[in-house]
Amino acid sequence: MMKEGFYWIRVDGQAQIGRYVDQMAEYPETGEMITGAWELVGIQSDVMNTRDVEVLSDLLTPP
Repeated sequence: MMKEGFYWIRVDGQAQIGRYVDQMAEYPETGEMITGAWELVGIQSDVMNTRDVEVLSDLLTPP
């Protein structure tokens, strides 16, 4: 199980930082309830389901 926080992720072929939130979310294509959602950081702040995201790093730690 993933911890809540910030990770480097890949969405639609682009690497970016996303914030993982451990909550129940509905997967739009099937209506199935899944655990975990991603909020993209930056100008584009879409919320993605866990199936649409590839995690590229461990949990990021502050400097």
